Amino acid sequence: MKLWKIAISLGIVGALAAPVILGTWEVMPAKEVWVPLTEERRQEIESNRKATCKDVSERERFNCEYWFIEPLRKGGEYVSRPDLLKYLAINLAVALPVFVGIFGLAMVIPPIALRYWRWPRT
Repeated sequence: MKLWKIAISLGIVGALAAPVILGTWEVMPAKEVWVPLTEERRQEIESNRKATCKDVSERERFNCEYWFIEPLRKGGEYVSRPDLLKYLAINLAVALPVFVGIFGLAMVIPPIALRYWRWPRT
């Protein structure tokens, strides 16, 4: 079998394994998206605010009220959504250098090893 075929095969296996080994396959980057409030969501926020903020001290009341009133005042809220393009870019940025590195090493190491393997015998 030709050396370049083996090198490409090893490079592909390494590129597929790199995101799994480095852990980037499970991390889904998120982007913040502005979503206007619906009437159901407004009622849900109001009921949560009343239930959560009724038994807190005066000092904590400001923080409690702020987190619930702010979306109502602005008319919407930021929601985290997965960003597929960023996820693919990160995994490609991990897999491509690994492929190039393994391919390069697989092309360089065997000829060097053969040369120095034969050298003591001559």
